[in-house]
Amino acid sequence: MISVAEAGFDVWLPGRFKRIPAEDGVSLLDSSSVFEINPDSGRRIADGNFGDRNKGRVQPGWLLMARSGQIYGINGNVAFSTIAYDGLVASDDLLRIAPTASATMRSGYLYIALSHPALGRPLVKSLAYGSSIPHIDGEDLLGLEIVRLSKDEENTIADLAEESAADRARADVLERELAEDAGKLIEKFLAGDMVSFVTTMPIIQQTELVSPTALPEHSRVRLLRAMPKVDLTKGAEGTIVHVYEEGGYEVEFLSGLTRPVVLTLEADEIEGLMANA
Repeated sequence: MISVAEAGFDVWLPGRFKRIPAEDGVSLLDSSSVFEINPDSGRRIADGNFGDRNKGRVQPGWLLMARSGQIYGINGNVAFSTIAYDGLVASDDLLRIAPTASATMRSGYLYIALSHPALGRPLVKSLAYGSSIPHIDGEDLLGLEIVRLSKDEENTIADLAEESAADRARADVLERELAEDAGKLIEKFLAGDMVSFVTTMPIIQQTELVSPTALPEHSRVRLLRAMPKVDLTKGAEGTIVHVYEEGGYEVEFLSGLTRPVVLTLEADEIEGLMANA
């Protein structure tokens, strides 16, 4: 066992700061958001130094721990700081846990050790003091003892933890970019811009037959035998809506029916209709 301080990590909090709303301010990352998938960082506050050497910002590779709240809730939970939090100001309810130049274990291993259901989380939560809203003090966390394994075992665990955090961060960033793009498209649509939403469909004309094995999705086809159970006669025309890799098609029939019919058909049960150039 070794304490967090002896492992070469620093633990601190920024000073308590006011959250002054500001449209052009910095995005605030609160203590619950770090435990959510793609947190909504839409809340903006006026920028400042926040009584912190990093002006409230956090860096990838640090750990963030909720240090207040009920012990049956998020209090004592730990999360990775990743590229998804770049430029965001983290709440003063999040302890910063950062490796120093003399660190003897990696952040990924410390993250798993602090999160362990038997050797981590219960010990972290036991540090909380206060009856109304329990808090965890940074100095107490520095003294918390962490289980040590062999260097190879710790590095293997750290690799997996850090890779997982990086994948989640990339997914969060991508989802945020998609949401921003969708928002811009909605604004264009509401402003009356229809050009960005115009799509064209090819005109399909029935001519010569083609081999069913070469039929792609959306091809027009003709049924080669009757399907009386679904009121389809031989020669009924439909559209391929899915092509199976192992063979076969999902075909949708509309013409002359009261409701669409989708059938799974083999290649020898349909023939394709090629469009004129």
